[in-house]
This record gives sequence, C-alpha cells and structure tokens, in this order.
Amino acid sequence: LDKPLLPGILLQVLAWVLGEYGYLSEEYTLEEIITRLCDAIERPLDDSHIRCYLITAIMKLVAQHGTCPDHVLEVVDKYSNSKHVDLQQRCYEFRALVTNMSVLSNVLPVDASCEDIEVDPDLSFLDSYVQTALMSGAKPYVPSEERDEDLVVTVTDDVSRGTGLRFDAYAAPKQASDTFLHHGGGVPGSTGPPHSLTQTVPEEPDPQTTRAMGGDSLQITPQKKVWGPEGYKGFDQNRYAPYGSQQAPTASQIYAAPI
Repeated sequence: LDKPLLPGILLQVLAWVLGEYGYLSEEYTLEEIITRLCDAIERPLDDSHIRCYLITAIMKLVAQHGTCPDHVLEVVDKYSNSKHVDLQQRCYEFRALVTNMSVLSNVLPVDASCEDIEVDPDLSFLDSYVQTALMSGAKPYVPSEERDEDLVVTVTDDVSRGTGLRFDAYAAPKQASDTFLHHGGGVPGSTGPPHSLTQTVPEEPDPQTTRAMGGDSLQITPQKKVWGPEGYKGFDQNRYAPYGSQQAPTASQIYAAPI
C-alpha cells in the first residue's frame, strides 16, 4: 500500500487479505491498517469495484477493532452518495451496523471465510412460514410436473399471442421496389453505385393539350412593369392613404405592407 501505483487486481487482493487476516500482523496495528486502507480509497481508481473491496475490508477490521475512528466515518459518508450502487449500498450498511458494534461483530466474525456453510436444499427453515400462509387461505404450491397441461404456459404460447419474447430469426427483408433507388442507391446491403437512380420514361404529351396551350413553343405572357428609374411604381396611392392623405409612402412602409 505504500506504492502510489498498484494494479487494480492486486489492490483487490490486498483488501481481501487485510480484511480477513490483518489482525495477525505483528508490525501494524488494526487502526494503522484501517488508516492505510482509507488512504487507498482516495486514490484515483478507474474501477469503483476496488473501492467496494476496500470498504468491506475496513468494515471487517472495524468489527475486530471494536471502535470506529472518525476518519473512517468521513470516508463512508463521502461515498454514501456515490453513483456506483454497490459502493453506495455497502456504505449505508456500514453506517447502519456501526451503530451497534456487537451486531457488527456477529455479522463479520473473525476468520469467517473458513467457516463451512451448510446448505439446506429443501429450505426447511421456511416450513413454519408456509404453514402459516396455508392456514390463512393461501393455495399450496404445485410442482411443474404435476400441473395440468392446459394451465402450463410456455414461451412458444406467449409468442403466438404476441406477448412473449422472440428467439427465432426475423423474416428476411423484401427487395426494394423499382420505384425506389436502384443498384445501391442508399439501400443497405446493395452492391451498386451509391447515387444511381432508376431511369423513368416520361409519358408522351397529349397533342390536343399541347395545341390548346399554344403549340410546342415557349409562351411568355407580358408582365406589367412596376420598376423604373425612380423605384417601385406598382403601389396604390389610396392603399397607403386611408385618411385622405395623398403623401407618397416611404420605403419602409412599402416593404412592410402585406403583399
């Protein structure tokens, strides 16, 4: 821990070993080890899981020490507002357990990693709870192999009703229509040039419509000249003089008037 830079995995191993067997050290006291671990938490760590290991190690050492130093509480309070949910939860648990040192010692006993845990696969410790629920009117549990086949709902049934998750492949996409981009015109997975478009043949114009519009030549209708050397001449004097005024409007009035 004296080195300023340590690999994250090594720091996790150090935290676990010190938390379990720090009391065996003949060179450092428990309070000194706790202080060093608090300093390690303040290092710029990339992985917040490392701080989780350090908080748990400090919690174990505090349980063995019997008292919680003030600087430990400051660290716990600081990381109680962490965005890392696991780290935040450990700090809140630390805060709750440290109020009763006897409970903390029972929760985190010395050398607890070597204890053999007996697993009860039948969960017999819940028998009294189950009996109480049955007496209150709850229905007994029916194993899946004893259930009626009509009542068993599978994933396939859910998918057929449109309410379940689909684990099979979706149908292949349809080919693009000729009216859309052709030969790679933006269609994913195509191999043609990216900007080639479908060539459409224009329809033949109606001869009668063409003659009615004046033949094939370009028709230009004469337009009224409203601009001259003096400026715009197309405004109406009476439009800008509603109260009988014959004074010509200004340029700002002309351009501000609705068209």
